[in-house]
Formats: sequence, C-alpha cells, structure tokens
Amino acid sequence: MERREFIAMLASTPGVSIPGDADAQSATPAAAPKPLSVTLLGTGTPSPSLERQSSGYLIEAGHDLIVWDHGPGAHHRLLQSGHRAVDVTHAFFTHLHYDHCLDYVRLLMTRWDQGAGRIPELRVYGPAYTARMTEAIIGERGLFAPGDIARITRRPHGGLYPEDQLYRLWTLLLTEIWAGVYLDHRGAAPMTARPPVAQAA
Repeated sequence: MERREFIAMLASTPGVSIPGDADAQSATPAAAPKPLSVTLLGTGTPSPSLERQSSGYLIEAGHDLIVWDHGPGAHHRLLQSGHRAVDVTHAFFTHLHYDHCLDYVRLLMTRWDQGAGRIPELRVYGPAYTARMTEAIIGERGLFAPGDIARITRRPHGGLYPEDQLYRLWTLLLTEIWAGVYLDHRGAAPMTARPPVAQAA
C-alpha cells in the first residue's frame, strides 16, 4: 500500500486504535479518547527548504499519538502542533531514507532527556535495520554514548535521574516489519529491544 493510500484510508476511518501496553496505559489518568486526526508535519523532499519540512505525519487515534515517519524538521513541527516527544506513544517508519527518519534521533534523545523513566515504553515499527539504527543512536556503543554516560555517571548537582531508573530509560518495544508480515488490529508480536546503557555504580 502506498503512503498516500494509507493516509487517505486513515482519513476515511471513523476510529483507529493501535493497542498499547495495558500496564503502561493504566499508569496515566484515563482521558476521553480523541477522534482520529492526521496532521502533516512535513511534506518536503531531501532538498532543503525553508517552507517545507521533510516527510512526517502525526496521527491521533484514541489515546495514541503516533508519528509516521520523522524526517528532518518534522520534530519541530511536532512541537508547533502542541505536542512533545514524551507524548508520542508509537513511531512507524515506511523506509529508512534519511528524509523519513533523521528526526528519530531527536525523538529518542528528547524522550530520554525529559521522560526520565516516567513515561511508557515507545513502540517502534519499521523495516529491516530499524533495530540497528536504534542501537546506533541509544546503544552502549552508540553515537551519543559518551555524553549519555557522562550525564548518568558524573551526576553533577545530584544528577538528572534516580539510579534505579537508568536502565528503564532506554527500554522500548521494537518490531521490524519484513515482507509478508501483516499487522492486524492487535498489531504484530513485538520483540523487546533493550539497548544497554552504562549505569552509575
């Protein structure tokens, strides 16, 4: 199914809900589910533009806040829409060209920086190499590991995060979708991806 067909299908559907973790959902006060809405965060191309950000969609369905692709500039538009990284419950990637996934870095790092183990696990769905990309961002040997480890272990002025929450910060549920995999209303059975992060002693 083409991306445009998917968006058109969503727009014509009265309600969509992607199941989340029941325990995680119950940790926050229950609110009335919102009607389905789709916001275009970016419709641009890899070519730089001051007017259009790269590919990104924001889907509000029930209690879920879903980013569908998250290319350069899409996260800024997410903030302009009145939402934060810690509000996002799911991330879907159609493919891993940089103009569709570069702001995934910002989404993950901001959730860690502002979530501090207080938010439910992010559910991530994408094609092959999504796990490898995620590990490269938040893994023990990831791109930002030196700064992350310094912030955790040196803990100036009492540190940012309680020590018993450090490992939880990087826990997410990640499902790689291969050719022939069908996501029904219950979703695919996700694997638990727990990229390791050094903890304070």
